[in-house]
Amino acid sequence: MKIIDQTPFLSEGGKISALDQVKATLKYGADWLQEINAQKTAIACFGKVLDNSFTLLRNVSLAGLGANIPLILIGPTGIYVLYVTPLRGMFRAKGDAWGTFEGYNFKPARINIIVRTAQMGRAVQTYLERQGYPGSTPVEAVLLASDPGLYINSIRPIVRVVMRDALEHFAASVVQGHAVFSTETVHDILNRITNPPSASPEQLIAQGISAPPFAGQADAFGLGSTQDSAAGLTPARGSALFPESGAFAESLASLQPETIARRKKLSFSTKQWAFLIAFFVIEIIILILFAVLIVSNL
Repeated sequence: MKIIDQTPFLSEGGKISALDQVKATLKYGADWLQEINAQKTAIACFGKVLDNSFTLLRNVSLAGLGANIPLILIGPTGIYVLYVTPLRGMFRAKGDAWGTFEGYNFKPARINIIVRTAQMGRAVQTYLERQGYPGSTPVEAVLLASDPGLYINSIRPIVRVVMRDALEHFAASVVQGHAVFSTETVHDILNRITNPPSASPEQLIAQGISAPPFAGQADAFGLGSTQDSAAGLTPARGSALFPESGAFAESLASLQPETIARRKKLSFSTKQWAFLIAFFVIEIIILILFAVLIVSNL
């Protein structure tokens, strides 16, 4: 599996320094680093199964939409928009609802990661449509768990849900799926996401440039699993999954890391505050020692 990594603050060695971790936490929120580490777990599992006909785009932004997508897996069998959660505990995913239980009562979570995952999938589909691809281009949104301590009670959710012990099985199912893209189409999609053309599809056609290649007319996966679509669970436009144009623009803006960070501004845990304070104190001590060394050498 090939990887194109556009994760901010990531060094060439694939690590984030202590100072950059603090910067990232302040910019993107307290949970950002946990999600980055969760992605590593999924990537390691995929690397055991997927060959080089598949490419994983990590933390890419969609030009013109202002949406940041954590993981996009592209290969002959389709396009998979992946959101990896580091959560632990017991949750329920029912339709477009996401939450926990207090006794026997369902309690909706403050952040609905089922809807967020679906919005990411819809953002990628919208982007490809603007690049000239048909609406039937198969894009599937998938919620992945990185922690074996997370149990999800799934009742026909709007996106596919994969728990930690099934990550490699999911990757195997991707490989064994029916091929819908040619090698040329896969490369074209990758190029349009990582190096988007400056002109619109209409302008490209007006200039005599052919439409993007597409290997066959496959049924769209929508944003749920194949079984869900067969069961008639594909939501209508105007719903949380397919919002109208104005609401959809707002939902795209909500996928920006900075927007998510603002929502989580007050969600630092005690350990995270302790880490930030300790790091600040250590930095002050280093600066003082550095100043003492300079003065002593004068």
